[in-house]
Amino acid sequence: CQNGGTAVGEGCACPPGYVGARCQTFNPGGLCHNGGTAVGTSCYCPPGFRGHLCQLPDPASACRNGATPFGTACVCPPGFHGDLCQYPEELHSFECRNGGVANLTECLCPPGFSGPTCENVEATDACAQGSTAVGNVCVCPPGWGGPRCAT
Repeated sequence: CQNGGTAVGEGCACPPGYVGARCQTFNPGGLCHNGGTAVGTSCYCPPGFRGHLCQLPDPASACRNGATPFGTACVCPPGFHGDLCQYPEELHSFECRNGGVANLTECLCPPGFSGPTCENVEATDACAQGSTAVGNVCVCPPGWGGPRCAT
């Protein structure tokens, strides 16, 4: 068999784009369409297409939410996941207070604040001596040190 054909009994199973008893004849009409990839005797279709040669539109399998087809998968934009990028990322349903920063599951509170949404004021844990809270750390002025710039 020629051109990547596979011997089957006394004949050949031809890859997309080739025909003939020995897969010797190029047939451009038999190539994979719409960005499909020939593997063996089949075409693997990109999202949004189906059929033996990927010739049929298939909106149900198309990438969603601005995703980009890449090979046989979808590359999701930020904020989406799933095979077709059809699911929005879980967003936290809380808002951090007093300069707290939300990650996916909780608020990271600056020094001097605590609680699930940084709502509690903890004066004994606050940055001292005019230092500045950056995230959950105190940046001390010259001459002061320690976790809260008290020494």
